[in-house]
Parts: sequence; C-alpha cells; structure tokens
Amino acid sequence: MSSEKSPDENADPQLDLRVSHADRDRVAEQLRDAAGDGRLDLEELEERLERALTAKTYRDLEPLTADLPSAGHAVVRRPSTSPESTRIGGTPSQHRSQAILSESKRTGAWVVPASYAATAVLGQVEVDLRDASVEKSEIEIRCSSILGDIKVLVRPDVTVIDQLDTFLGEFRLRDKRRAELPPAGGPVVRISGQAVLGSVTVYRLPAGESRLGLHWRH
Repeated sequence: MSSEKSPDENADPQLDLRVSHADRDRVAEQLRDAAGDGRLDLEELEERLERALTAKTYRDLEPLTADLPSAGHAVVRRPSTSPESTRIGGTPSQHRSQAILSESKRTGAWVVPASYAATAVLGQVEVDLRDASVEKSEIEIRCSSILGDIKVLVRPDVTVIDQLDTFLGEFRLRDKRRAELPPAGGPVVRISGQAVLGSVTVYRLPAGESRLGLHWRH
C-alpha cells in the first residue's frame, strides 16, 4: 500500500503540530467505545490504541478514527487560528456522562449535542464545555443529581439559564467576572432536570483557568 499523502494532507501544516496527552486520551476513548459497539475487534483495538498512545502529531491520530462514526474533527480537533468561529456546529460523539458511586469527567475538544444528560448518584460528574464545540447555538444539559454533585464549566460568553428543579438540593452559578449577563451572541446553555439532596454548579470562566476560589451566586 502506498504511503504517499494526498495533496490536501500535505497542504495543511496543522496536521504536523504536536498532540497532547488529552488528545491521545480522547482518541483512545473513542476507540474503546467503538470496540464496545462491535465496530472494532480486539486485535484492531489493541493495534489502534498502541498507535494512539504513541502518536506525536495530529497526522498520526486522524487515520485512527477516520472510518468510525463521528470521527475526525469531532474527536481530533486541531488548533485553529480563530477558535471562536468553529465553536458552533459538528457531529456529537457522546450524549451523556454518568457517575454512580464514582466520578466522571468530560473535558477537552468534543462536540456537545443539543441535549446532553449528566447523572450523578452518590458520585460526581464534571462536564467541561470550554474547549468544546456545540451542535447548536442553544443546548440543554439534563441533570439528575441524587446525593451527588454535577459541575458544568462554560466560557464567559455563555448565557446560563437555570431550569433545574431542586428538592433539598441546590443550583449555583460561580462567575469569575461576577457579571450579571455575558456578552450578547454567545451560546446558550439551559440547565434542566432535578437535584435531590444533591447539587448542580455552573462555573463561568476562561479555558485553562481553575475553578477554585470563584465567587458564587444563585
């Protein structure tokens, strides 16, 4: 089989940028999901995982998911000189996070569907949207927090709408800028569902910044 690259591949210098540990982990996660769905057999999974975990550039990673649903840029999203322009649109690859007596984190570059489910039962779920694209300009995070804790991280330009039902639970919004309203034109995130003896906390802060020490308001 020829190893020559297509003209389009060679024309894109971003493919030769170095990948991070998070990039490798996202591809490995998609490969494991594909194997669980029966799309890859054990031998293929082991081979691709080895290549993913030793990949050095985006050119190394992209072929590993090219023949899988929601492949390519939905998981391996290369850096853009204008990241804001690519934040809306794409094909979602995941539709829920769940933690039962455990912890679950969804972070990095991914495509958030119009409706995403987050469930925490005696556990903790973190859904980080700051480096993600959204399928539509308005999305819904459907929460179910039962004696659990759900954290949702958004950028400063995101409008957060609280539609959560609480029973001996709480909803909190922590904002680094302490602004009442974000700038107009950004994505909208609706927080719905319920918190029963649990909590749902939304952190509004720039990508890469820690949520520790933020002020909070209802």
